[in-house]
Order: sequence, then structure tokens, then C-alpha cells
Amino acid sequence: MNSKKVMIVYRKELMEVLRDKRTLFTTLLLPVILYPLLIVGFNAIMARQTACWSKKAPASRCRIAL
Repeated sequence: MNSKKVMIVYRKELMEVLRDKRTLFTTLLLPVILYPLLIVGFNAIMARQTACWSKKAPASRCRIAL
């Protein structure tokens, strides 16, 4: 393989990816928004469960409501 041909193909593929706005949103922005929300949500669930278990509540009252 010629390195010049590889760079031509690489540049073409990069331009196609950068042109597609949905792909950019999915690969770059969505994880930046989604992962912090997941972390905060799981932290809230774990805090609620820990508080419920520390009160020694019956198991039927310590269920996670999704």
C-alpha cells in the first residue's frame, strides 16, 4: 500500500464522518450528556437503597422503583 493512497482514503472517510451530523452527535455529544446523567441516577438509587437498608426496613419496602 502506498502511504499517499492511504491518506487519500483516510481524508475521504474523515470528511464523510464530519459531514454527517447525526454521527457526530451520537459519537461525541451524546456520551458527554448521557454518562453524567447515568452516574447521578445510579448514585441516587444507591443512596436511597443504603438509607433504606440502614433503617432496617422490611425487604418489601426497600425495592427500587423504576
